[in-house]
Amino acid sequence: MLSSVNGHGAQDGLLAIERLRACPELADCPVIIGGKLGVRGADEGDRSAELLAAGFDAVFDDAGGVTAFRSFVGSLEKVALRAGAPRAGALESVGLEAATASLALEAGGAR
Repeated sequence: MLSSVNGHGAQDGLLAIERLRACPELADCPVIIGGKLGVRGADEGDRSAELLAAGFDAVFDDAGGVTAFRSFVGSLEKVALRAGAPRAGALESVGLEAATASLALEAGGAR
């Protein structure tokens, strides 16, 4: 998960996803982005389509809340179980933070 709090999420995310998808070991890894994706907020417009087309599996902006995000993370657990991964317990019981890896991009940090 790439997360932005400074409004540069979409900009930095486009570069980051290009690099992640180019790495053979990470090419199939689910990658999502969320947080403050633009510096102008709602005036920025929806960048979801652009980010999805670039290779993100899901986009969660500030306005969307956490319900859709929790649903997405839950779907990852179901996929893992179907693939034969051992069940570690419900995501809620181990904590959402422990169930996802987080990478915070600082402005310019992806360059």
